[in-house]
Amino acid sequence: MIVSDRHKFAFIHIPKCAGTTVRNRITPYDDLGGAHHERVEDHPVLGPTDFVHLPLYTLRDHFPEEFDKVRRYWSFAVLRNPKSRFFSAVAQRVRMYRGNGVQLRQLSEEQIVEEIEAAMAELSGREGRLPPDLIHFQRQVDYIMLDGEQVVDSLYMTSEVDTLLADLAARVGVEELPQSDLMYVYAENRTLVYKHDTLRVLVEKLRPSPNSPILKIIPEALKKRLRSTVYTSSKNQFETIAEKIDVDRFVASYYADDLALVAKVKAENSAPSSA
Repeated sequence: MIVSDRHKFAFIHIPKCAGTTVRNRITPYDDLGGAHHERVEDHPVLGPTDFVHLPLYTLRDHFPEEFDKVRRYWSFAVLRNPKSRFFSAVAQRVRMYRGNGVQLRQLSEEQIVEEIEAAMAELSGREGRLPPDLIHFQRQVDYIMLDGEQVVDSLYMTSEVDTLLADLAARVGVEELPQSDLMYVYAENRTLVYKHDTLRVLVEKLRPSPNSPILKIIPEALKKRLRSTVYTSSKNQFETIAEKIDVDRFVASYYADDLALVAKVKAENSAPSSA
């Protein structure tokens, strides 16, 4: 979360919704001193807490000053398709909590199925704020709604990050925000995996060390072609796996409110302006 007292805005960082992309552009305007950046610590009342991704009811009950500013300032957040977000959260959990720096592409399809099924089992029946190792699965509505009321003023889809950044630039009175290009559009799923388990085993065995001199002499264009031959988007692999273990049913149930919210925002944001 980022709050700017100077410019009277509050960014609610929903996990796995382009939040890091937005945060990196507006960090210079943060007046909380980085209190809600890259921080997972023990809270004296809440226990282990991800201070970056705080649902509104947690803000209200334990961070009243920040919550008051969310209420008084222009607040905004970015939303994402719940199914795509669920898959991305699985990949994030593997990276952060599986240990030993394991990446999703290092797992076999069977292991990925196990990770998905484990996540669904742990989430089923859960309500309230999730622990740090599950926070990336927290429902999006928990960051937007409180007691049936929409608290956050402006909602954007991940495909509308460029619009959001332009709106923010206008609000702070600059032509464009610091860092990267204003017209950068968030790619929903950039995690890569091996196209086949056979390729995964072969490449992991033959992969040269990061400091190998052979990597320095291979042209970048050839490296790019090799990567396209070996890897595919994890989104493609997840879609195939999802059909086998009925992820759609889980998403439709657990993220029912998120699906409704996303549909509403998409409809509102695509409607012709009355101006």
